[in-house]
This record gives sequence, structure tokens and C-alpha cells, in this order.
Amino acid sequence: MKLPALSIVLLHSALIVHVLSFKSFQKQIPNGDKIQVESSPWPGVGHVNRGGGGTRNSFGIDFSAAGQTWTSELCKKDSDGDGLSNGVELGDPECKWTEGTIPQFDTGLSHPGVRSTEDVAREIDSCTNYAVPSSTETINTRLNLTFTPYTVPSKRTTYAKYAFNMVDSIQRQGLPTDQGSYFGVRFGMINDNVDVVHHAILYACSTKPKGSVLQAPSETKGMNCESLRYAWAVGGKDFCLPPSVGIEFDVSNRDKSWLVLEIHYDNPQGKKQIVDTSGVSIQLAQYKKTSQTSSSYIPAGFLWAGSALGKMSIPPGKKSYHLQAKCSYKDIPSAG
Repeated sequence: MKLPALSIVLLHSALIVHVLSFKSFQKQIPNGDKIQVESSPWPGVGHVNRGGGGTRNSFGIDFSAAGQTWTSELCKKDSDGDGLSNGVELGDPECKWTEGTIPQFDTGLSHPGVRSTEDVAREIDSCTNYAVPSSTETINTRLNLTFTPYTVPSKRTTYAKYAFNMVDSIQRQGLPTDQGSYFGVRFGMINDNVDVVHHAILYACSTKPKGSVLQAPSETKGMNCESLRYAWAVGGKDFCLPPSVGIEFDVSNRDKSWLVLEIHYDNPQGKKQIVDTSGVSIQLAQYKKTSQTSSSYIPAGFLWAGSALGKMSIPPGKKSYHLQAKCSYKDIPSAG
């Protein structure tokens, strides 16, 4: 059946109005045109349907209740209940964004109306019942590893690195380095510039780091530091280990006691003259070696899983592509 010309015009006009309205909603929230779920765009951020229209998701309901305006209350709310505020998920953790301006961050975004597995993992607060180790048999101290004053480039993204020697750092605290390993039992982020500090990773190195990374933060590649000790991202909480469990820091050999802290700066607004001294704070513990005790902490570790990018070859024209990777962990820590 053919539709009358007038009906076709009206239908076409209605579709145009819907699309224009949909695009305008994207502009009313920070990064509204950049949201993805499982690497697929989700332009209809407020709807169950990726493309928009139809049933609203939890964020869409809250957005409508806020008068379709990015308010402070909507920003601070956790619409999908994954432990991260809508502002954190949309790149406006400080809730400062206004329509027409550049958001604080435009990377590491997530959907405020879809409760993802990754976001739920960041919801867990491992420090709820944490207590600082304290006994006559325990040495414990708070160690801060921070950048020397570093001028953050005005370009959009920068990965800066700085090296620390653990033996030197502990000796500056007036603590011994001849009684075995120290164990990190609580980790936290020292964030001096919340406007640009997006995430941080602390690595351990088997040998002295290469290149200019020793002199100042740099984007040097080929870093010989692959053992993860701590990771943090916007919205993340402090990380605490269970009692008598810790991340091991071997201080028996100064030459093999290096750490590298990498901080990712996201600066889409191009801010200048930001000098940063951010870093990580570690609560270190160690049982004193005496004739009465031989107690020690149980070492914990991290497992990296994935496939090397150079071995991935995705055929063109495929709607989906599955890649299987085998991983192994030869150096599982042992309490023995």
C-alpha cells in the first residue's frame, strides 16, 4: 500500500524531529556522544535500546526526573547502582561540567545506566573493616611515593613515569632493610590534581629501569618493569589486603628493589601550568625477626590475562569475532 505524499512528509518530519531531539539530549550530559558498552557505541544513553527511543534505563529515568538537565544531584547519583556516580562514569567526577563546555575527562568512560562487571569490581570497598597492624612483633610505617614537581603538558593525554628505589625509600624512614621483605597491606592514591589525574599504576622492576625514566617522568617505551603492585583509576577506593596477607617488596638487594609509578594525565581542556606531585601511599608491615617468632605475611600477587595485540587478526566484515587466549602463572606466591 502506498502512503499519500502528505503522510510520507509527516512521517519524514517526525523522524527528523526525533533525531534532532535525540542529538540534543547527548549535548545535555558530559561526553554524551562518546559512551560505549563492550566497545560498541550507545548513542541513546538514557534508553534500554542502544539507538535511543522506547523504554528508558535507570539513568534515563533519573535524567528525566532532573528536568533533562545535568544537575549536581544527578551527577552525584549512582543511577545503575554499580558504586560509581554518574559524574565519574561520564567524565565529570567533580560535577563541574556545564552544557557547551569540555568535560574534565574524555577517556575511561562508562555507561551510567548499565551496571557493568568492571564497574562493579570498583564498587567493592576492601578497607571497610581494615585495621593497621599493631603489635610488639610488627614493624609498620606509611610510605609515600610521589612525583617530584612535574609540569603536566597541555596536550590531551600524557603517560608519565618516575622511578623509586625501595631500599633507599625505607632507609629514609629510619627502618631496617636487613630483616627480610616488607609487605604492602594498604594502598591509596595521593591525588593532588583531580582535574587531570586519570589513573595510576605502580610496577616492580627486576633490574634498574632503563633510560630517562630515572631522571624524570617520560613516555619511554620498553620499560623492564612488568610486575604489578597497585593500580588506581578515577572513582577507585583504597585497596586493603586481608589480615596477614600483603604485596611483597623485597629489600634484600638494592639493585633489584626498583619501582616505577606511571600516571596517566587526561587533559582535554588543555589546561596549562599544572604542576603535579601526585603519587601512591603504602602502609608497609613486617614481622620483627626475633628468637621468639618466625611469623611472616602471606605474599599476594596479581595475574595479568590477555592476548598480545600483535597476534590478533580480526577478519573484515564480521559482526562478531572471538579470540581465545591461554594464560599461566608460574610464580604463584607460596606461604611456605
